[in-house]
This record gives sequence, structure tokens and C-alpha cells, in this order.
Amino acid sequence: MRHLFQQHLESVNLPGSGKASSYLKALEHLSRMIEYEPLGFADCQDIFSVHSLKRLNELYEVTNEQKHLGRKSIWVVRGIPRSYLQNGYCTAAIRSYQEFLIQHAYESDLLERYDSFQGEAEEPRPASSAKSRSQTPARKLVGGGRHRDPPHHQGPLQPKCIPSLHSR
Repeated sequence: MRHLFQQHLESVNLPGSGKASSYLKALEHLSRMIEYEPLGFADCQDIFSVHSLKRLNELYEVTNEQKHLGRKSIWVVRGIPRSYLQNGYCTAAIRSYQEFLIQHAYESDLLERYDSFQGEAEEPRPASSAKSRSQTPARKLVGGGRHRDPPHHQGPLQPKCIPSLHSR
């Protein structure tokens, strides 16, 4: 999963920005912090084996608490640069990994549907069809037709509306 996440980061960030390598390094450091003091997250030491968005959200919350403790954090460990925790790289990397898992699950589902499709493609509807374009399922917008902004990275992702890879 690490390799897929790395490919994802490299595809969504500007080449040479360093964001992909910083996020991967932040997750490596986080693994070492968890190894030093698990705080109930021994199962997250290999973060790329964690596919539960709920569990990652719990890890995010604790990591964010440790970030705000500054030098008093139990995760400030000799040999691990404090900046990864204190400047928010670890929390940002967790969020990015969560978003990747959501996208990966969605894309995997689409590919499974495509691969398992049997039958023939439908003929395209003429432009003057009885249904207006805004009523066709492919054109419906979330929230009853109102535009919704994408979620921001300020608060926790809400696991209740996100599919879990454990259910697969």
C-alpha cells in the first residue's frame, strides 16, 4: 500500500515540490514514535497496513494532541526531528493517507464493476430526450442539486460517511 500511496502523492503534487517525500518521511517518523510509545496505537506502527478510516482518525486525534504539547510531547524522541510532529507534517500525512484510501476504495470499486460488467453498452440518448440533462443520474449534484464545497482539512474526517476497506 505504501507504493500505491507514494504513486498517488507523486501524481497529485507538483513535481519537485517535496510534499510526497515529506509525507512519506512523516509517516515513517510517526511509526518510530509509536514504536517508542504506542499510546494505544501499536496496531498502527505499520500505518500502511491500517485501512480503517475510523482507526486512522483516532490516530490523527492523538497525533494532533501530541503536536500541540510541543516539547512536552511523549513523542519527542531523540533521533526523530521534532518538526515533523510539531509543524503538522504527521497530521497532514495521516489526512492525506485517509483521502488516498477513500479514493483508492472508490477506484477499486469502479474497476470491479467495470471488470464484472456483462452485457452491451446502452445507446447514447439523443440530445432532445424527454428527460432533461439535469435529471439524469450522472448529472445530479450532491445535496439535492446544491453545490457543496469539498471538505477542508481543518476538522476530522467523519467516518460515518466514509466506506471502510475492512468491509471488503
